[in-house]
Amino acid sequence: MTAENVCVDDRPALEIDGASKGEFVVLRVTDTGDGIPLEIIDQVFDPFFTTKTEGQGTGLGLATVAGIVKRHGGFVKVESRIGTGTQFSVYLPALPAAPESVEQALQQKPPHGSGQLVLVIDDEAPLLELIRTILELNEYRVLTAPGGAEALRLYVEHQSDIALVLTDMAMPNMDGIATIDALRRINPDVKVVVVSGTWMTSKQLGQSGLAVNDRVDKPFTMDTLLRVVGRVIASTP
Repeated sequence: MTAENVCVDDRPALEIDGASKGEFVVLRVTDTGDGIPLEIIDQVFDPFFTTKTEGQGTGLGLATVAGIVKRHGGFVKVESRIGTGTQFSVYLPALPAAPESVEQALQQKPPHGSGQLVLVIDDEAPLLELIRTILELNEYRVLTAPGGAEALRLYVEHQSDIALVLTDMAMPNMDGIATIDALRRINPDVKVVVVSGTWMTSKQLGQSGLAVNDRVDKPFTMDTLLRVVGRVIASTP
């Protein structure tokens, strides 16, 4: 990895999503792998896009990196050659006074937490870890559970401190519906946000009789997740 100060003022750099003119610190990370095929290189920052087999990756790592960098007024450039390797260049503003693009990004960023405890339930370990990382980077505390049974144990133990439960719906053994029903029996006022794929539409969610505060549809962005979590936590019971 290398770092240097650069001035961005040329058209090729400015054509990158989120780029702006100015002084930047550039962090470059290079590998000597197989490289990224030209036909998919524009998709590497898309949420949930991955070339790995099922269970090997969620496709959210680069999307999260790009989102964090963009929120700080920067941008990410990727260059790759088949058989040679790939280089990611992370551009972060170096000016002591924030340029307009950074101020706008700060005004538009989702609310941070202030130490609230969130219980996250998901049977996919990579996604569970990613959500935990996003929330902790934004000043939430997090408990994680790989399924409903473990989540109920944690909820009973930490009920008075948990501000929100964020749960996947499609889980083996004890799915989201059963988990939420059990949580409501423990505490009818528990705040719940469901994370659902296309298998559960809003209509199906209503027909199930689930009492939930909100939902986040997969694939989701970091900003969407944080805005929903912040809104529900701030809402009056």
